[in-house]
Formats: sequence, structure tokens, C-alpha cells
Amino acid sequence: MRSKNHILLWTVLLLFNVFSVFSQSVDVTACAGDHAVYAATGFTGSTYEYTLDNNDAGELIVLDTDTILVKWGTTTGLYRLGVLEINSAGCPGDWAYINVEVVNAELAQFTRNEYYLCEDEESAVTVDFNKNAFKSWQWIDERIRADGVIRHPGTFELLTIDHNNCVARSFTTVRPCSEKPKEFLVTVSVNNNMLGSATGGGIYIEGTSATVVATLLNNNGYNFVNWTVNGESVSTESTYTFTVTEDVDLVANFNVILDFDTYVATKWNNTFMLYRTTLESEGYDITGCKWYEDGVLIFDGTTYSAGPGINDLLKMGVTYYFVVSTSRHGDLRSTDKVLTEYIDIAAILAYPNPLRSGDLLTVENITEGSPIMIYNMMGALVQRFIATGETTTFQINNLPSGVYIVRTINGEVKIVIDN
Repeated sequence: MRSKNHILLWTVLLLFNVFSVFSQSVDVTACAGDHAVYAATGFTGSTYEYTLDNNDAGELIVLDTDTILVKWGTTTGLYRLGVLEINSAGCPGDWAYINVEVVNAELAQFTRNEYYLCEDEESAVTVDFNKNAFKSWQWIDERIRADGVIRHPGTFELLTIDHNNCVARSFTTVRPCSEKPKEFLVTVSVNNNMLGSATGGGIYIEGTSATVVATLLNNNGYNFVNWTVNGESVSTESTYTFTVTEDVDLVANFNVILDFDTYVATKWNNTFMLYRTTLESEGYDITGCKWYEDGVLIFDGTTYSAGPGINDLLKMGVTYYFVVSTSRHGDLRSTDKVLTEYIDIAAILAYPNPLRSGDLLTVENITEGSPIMIYNMMGALVQRFIATGETTTFQINNLPSGVYIVRTINGEVKIVIDN
């Protein structure tokens, strides 16, 4: 192994007695924290003075009348090294300069942060690094082969000389296999790749954090619902960070945005009532409903009322929406509802709407004893009932899919039968 003195790189620069004008180009390169010798040659009997344009650049040590040693500092950058010749008669010339770029030594970048030696799997590991960045290198341990093969655990030193002739020492660690941390696989997928995508999967070391991100491809009628593992919701945030303790398969779920007017009856200018049976008939298992006003939660329940009084009315110009919770589809948000005018409280209501043939239809705001007639779009009467009260429920039988008119003496409303 070379001695420490032999490792130092001595750079000799000859400055002739006629010096070039200073320019911004780099004349020589030096290594930060290293030493370099600079010499000038001129007429016999001449002596020289030297200067650095920045005191932080390093330290000047005069070796003899025409040679100096520069101990460069640790701050990289472009510096000027100046020299002044004084001839044998004691007459000084003009200062001349060279540009010295002080650079950091290139450090070896190992292909792994740590290596693990597993006797039951392999008898050695090969430590590799970015060899193209160096002119030469040497492992400071006789147990390591020149090609980087290591057969014993430990911390090992690598001496490198880069293309600027800067010397550096780098270290790598080889640990026994018993100290190798566990690794787990995080996989991500989506319930419908036409609606969104998911990222963040990969191999993670036990105890580290993983962040997965669900991205909606467009928000035209769809939204992000939740992340699930084995069908169980683990987060309703599209960006989800968690600690990895096992293999995990995450699914990002996107779903429809429910149309407010399709699933809500607005009654008496005072109440929003969720068509729960309609949602359940479409396969949604409803476990709860929350109502929002301008983004603020105002009620938890399937029916929201502005108040008990006749003058307690829903607000004009604010944004209402609801979020229903389901056991299988996550949380489903509705479109926004903004009231611009109050409805005629005498108008009849019919729900659920849409419904299937054989379902029960409820009609409200009608006169007891008056006829309730259902017409198809050709104007043909297809069913007829008598109102048993202001609210009457009856069964729709044997009607094909389509749009129908429910007509009473109090008004009429369209219903949709979807079989």
C-alpha cells in the first residue's frame, strides 16, 4: 500500500516571465482540501510574490524564491492565483494571473447502500460502483479481490482517483444475512381503469412508509371513493401514507356521482328526502347519509329539514349536496343542488323514480278520493287508482320499461320504469 505522502497529487504549473492577460476561462483544476505546488521560471536571480484573490480559497506557503505550496480550502469555485516577478535589480513587473477551479473529489457511488452476505444463499457478494468516474481505484483491504468480491462481513474502504486527479475515500458495508431487514410488496390497482389510475406500489423495507396516490382521469360524473384492502376501506384520501408491515394489495375505488334530483325529493320548500329505496333497488346498501351546505355538514340522516316552522325554508343560492355511505361501494357524493326559486308546494310528488314494474309507487300532495291515472307516452291509460289520502302508495304491475305520466286533479309528474 502506498504511504500517505505518496498519495498526495503534486501539480506543477510553469509561469513564464511574460504572463498572459487574465481571462474567465479555467487554466487549471485543483482538488478541494488538497495540496498543490506551483512554480514560476524567469531570469536568473528573479524572485516571485504570489497572491490569492480570496482568503477563503486556501493558504499560500512559500517553498523557495520561485515555488509555492497552496493548501486549497474546502469551498469549491473559481479563484485567481497571481504571481509577480521581481528581477535581480529589485524592479517588479506586472501581476499575472491564472484561473484555478477548485472542485470536490468524486465519491464512489455504490450500487447498493448496504450489502448482505448470506452463507446459505451465496458465498460472496460483489461490490460494484461507478467505475467510469475514476482513473484508478484500490481497495484498502487485502481480503477484497480487485473485482470487488467480498467474502467476509465488515466495513471496507475504497481509495479512488478521479479524472481531475482528486483523491477520495469511500466506504461500503457488508452485513451478515441475519441482519437483513424484511422486505414487503405493496401492489396497487384500480376498480376501473377507465376512471382513474394508481401509483406508489413497489418493494418496501419493513417499518418504512409507503405513499400511494389515486388520480382521477376526469371528474365528469365520477369521483374517488376510497382505498380498500380485501374489500375493507383503509382510507378515503386519494393520497394515502402508511407504515409497511406486510405484503399488501391496495385497490383505488372510483365511483359515480349521484344526480341530486334523481335521488332526492324536495318537499314543501323545507325538506330534502333521500329516495333510499331507489338507491337500494339499484344495488347500493345504504348505511348512512350526510347533508352539506356550502361544504359544511348540516345533518346526518336520510331526511333533512330546515326546521319545524312553516317559515323554516331551505336557503336560496347556497350549494347543497349529500354523501351516502354504503357497505360495498364506499361513500357516494351527489351533484350540487342550488335552489333558485321555490317549488309550488301543491305540486305532486312520486317516488321512487325511477322504479321497476312490481315496485310500490308513493304519490304525495293529492286529494283523498280523487283518481290517480297512469298514461304511457302514447296517451293510453295503462293503470288507475283511487287516492286513499294525501299520500297514497300502490303497486305498479305489468308495465314495460319506459316513461309514464302520473296524472291527478292536483297535477302530474313523469316517472320512469326501468326493468
